[in-house]
Amino acid sequence: MIAVEKNYLIKRPLETVFGFVTTLLNDPLWIAACTEIVPLTQDTYEVVLKFFGRKMRFNMVIVSHEPCRKYEYATTAGPLSFRGCYLFEPVAEGTAVKWTFQGEPGSFFGLVPRPLLAKALEKQAEGDIKTLKELLEKKPVAG
Repeated sequence: MIAVEKNYLIKRPLETVFGFVTTLLNDPLWIAACTEIVPLTQDTYEVVLKFFGRKMRFNMVIVSHEPCRKYEYATTAGPLSFRGCYLFEPVAEGTAVKWTFQGEPGSFFGLVPRPLLAKALEKQAEGDIKTLKELLEKKPVAG
């Protein structure tokens, strides 16, 4: 099992952050590995990810959606299984976000050691968080 946890602050109101992060169609805008999202039902999606140069298709379901508090998802089909959860909390500076991820790579990545996969995922998550912060924290340009 590979597990990653990230805590970060986005200097925007809770409603803004929650709304953007929980709209899966936004994922390709800030998650580098995400190349495509296709809605299948109201809370089931086909997700295409590219990781370590390999393109992977998953079916993903929204497990929990508590407005402005919690958002949890899990794979139901695909080459590996994973589950993620975002917890949101309003703070004086904006919104505190906690993201947890657990995945079981199985044999999909062959002989790649799990610690290397975990480190790559952690590095990718840090880049994604940076992109998310840049997208949401940028100030509108006065016209």
